[in-house]
Amino acid sequence: MKAWKRYWCIYKGIAPIATGIGKITEEFEKTAYVMYAEGQMYPPETWEKKYLLRFKTITGAIKKFHKLTEVPLYKIKGLMAAKFYSQKKEILKIKE
Repeated sequence: MKAWKRYWCIYKGIAPIATGIGKITEEFEKTAYVMYAEGQMYPPETWEKKYLLRFKTITGAIKKFHKLTEVPLYKIKGLMAAKFYSQKKEILKIKE
């Protein structure tokens, strides 16, 4: 089993629609914990791995989310820079 720990992900529900971007904090055989924002006041949520697309970088996750959803890139970048402020510099490098 390839380790998913500390990877970024796009999560989606039962319908094949990308819902958001998060960070995998811990993984198990069939599930993973996903954090939705740095400093969130509640624990990471459990997701079945079959509903996650993983990425090594937040930039890769943002670009793919944009392609899957057609949400304007500037909106995704702004939201993710606010949610994951330690990654802001990397996020703002993404070309529109």
